[in-house]
Amino acid sequence: MTYIKIQKRTLLNILILSSFIILSLIFCLPFIKTGTIYYGDDMYYHLERINELIRNAKNGNVFVGIYTYTFEKVGYPLNLFYPWITLLPFVFIYNLVKNLTITVYLGIAFYTFLTLVFTNWTTFRYCQNKAQSFVTACIYAFCSYRVIDAFARFALGEFIAMTFLPLVTYGAYAIIKGNYKDWPFLAFGISFVLLSHLLSTLIYVLFLAILGIVIFLGTKQFNNIKIRILSLFKAIIVAITSSSIFLFPFLEQILFQKFQQPSKLDMVEQALVPSKLLECSINNIISRTVNGNVYNIGFTLVFVIILGIMYYRKIEQSYRMVFILAIIFFFASTSLLPWVQIEKTPISFIQFPWRFLVISSFLLSIVGGYEFTLITQNKNKILSVFVMVLLILIPWYSGISDMRRNIDRPDQYKTYHYVELRNNRFKYSYGAEKTTKYMIYLDQYTPKKGLSTLNVVRDHYAMIDGKMVKLNKIKSAGSNKLEYISDRFRDSKNIILPMYVYRNLQIVNGNGEKLPFTTSKNSQIKINNSLSSNKIIVQYKLSNLDICSIILSLGTWVFGVVVFLKRLFQKHWKVRFQKTKQY
Repeated sequence: MTYIKIQKRTLLNILILSSFIILSLIFCLPFIKTGTIYYGDDMYYHLERINELIRNAKNGNVFVGIYTYTFEKVGYPLNLFYPWITLLPFVFIYNLVKNLTITVYLGIAFYTFLTLVFTNWTTFRYCQNKAQSFVTACIYAFCSYRVIDAFARFALGEFIAMTFLPLVTYGAYAIIKGNYKDWPFLAFGISFVLLSHLLSTLIYVLFLAILGIVIFLGTKQFNNIKIRILSLFKAIIVAITSSSIFLFPFLEQILFQKFQQPSKLDMVEQALVPSKLLECSINNIISRTVNGNVYNIGFTLVFVIILGIMYYRKIEQSYRMVFILAIIFFFASTSLLPWVQIEKTPISFIQFPWRFLVISSFLLSIVGGYEFTLITQNKNKILSVFVMVLLILIPWYSGISDMRRNIDRPDQYKTYHYVELRNNRFKYSYGAEKTTKYMIYLDQYTPKKGLSTLNVVRDHYAMIDGKMVKLNKIKSAGSNKLEYISDRFRDSKNIILPMYVYRNLQIVNGNGEKLPFTTSKNSQIKINNSLSSNKIIVQYKLSNLDICSIILSLGTWVFGVVVFLKRLFQKHWKVRFQKTKQY
């Protein structure tokens, strides 16, 4: 490749990245200019997670073992069970802008930018067509299900995980098809899915298993089996080391005691009615299900399906496979499958069958990009791409406008809007604030033996010498430290605190003296003597495994970045050297 071609390619990449920045901001613009965060299904849950990280970061800590500022101040160890690393950009942005509303939308814009970049990058590595890659990235980034995840559901973990699905898919495809050097796509892709959302990781692994089987059956001859297996092995090892900052502490806790399956739901009830799914998709409805809608793939991807049927004979075999898989996952979200039997299998962990729409949306985006090249052959590429982007944005904006119109009504505002952050606590309008205590799902990671006393713990009732006592003075004593204050502690010989036992807890009194403790029959902290102090401080202390996992992940990330930059600069300086030799 000549130096002039490299310059042109670099300029084109800069223009593409610039357009992606603009599109990312457009994605959030209809909401960010309102100055409020619209009430999504899991909004309170995830805003409290962000708030906890922000408060801890002010104290110089980002590894949060127990929540001491939020989640009812019960010492909830959410970050040990729910991935948190990919929330750190929100913390960084907040420290720059000091406004939580802007922070949330800029965080969503940031992950939209990464989605565009990763989808464009991986699609190009497969098809070697800039226009097709660009259009595929735009279709996926603005697809209805992704918009629903961001705003209607506010399912932040699942939304962020979608960012890395293109890396995961291409990485697996590359290994199976023989592009062995591209195994890091799978390694870091699945790692950051795991660092975003556990259920998405399981769904993506299931998808990869099906994809692998389909590719294997569709390939006439497989050679270099050992190299393929070695590449997969390297991807798995690096994925584990990269994810260890969450994975190892998580395993340490779930092996310590028993927990019930989080939020197990009736899969039959959650499966979508096919006619309703098609209706809401065609009408491009992205509002919440409480309004009588169902989550869907949107008008753009329905149009992709129609074109796929019309042009099926002209579509290359590899894209036919993608199209068929997309249709399979589309209908897998509906009641057409025997969910009565399926929910008895481990697949019940996905909770909602319509989560398969993530896979369907991504695969249909790939097909949509390919259909664009079929339709626009021998036409002006720049003009065609521009028109295509407009055609993607029009139904997207129509859905956004309809969603805002529904929840901007005066009778809806009190229920659906987050108001503001006051004194480090979120203030919601009356209709929402009444239900917030039930929206942090404390039962999910409460020990199984302690579920019967969850309401008592949430209301901060201690059992002191056999009597129930409400503790009114509970405060954070710093990162990973929760302080309980009561004069009843001084002379008591049997204290059961309103907090559950987890691994790596340490307890001291107000004088700093270490207090031995045991586990009550309901898995709560039981102390026999406070050593004449009216203060009891419960602290999560990082174990050696925690420390090693942090070092292992940081080391993997640094090594990955260094290798990536090294290859990038080697390629750049090779071209510069060739240019110098020409002179």
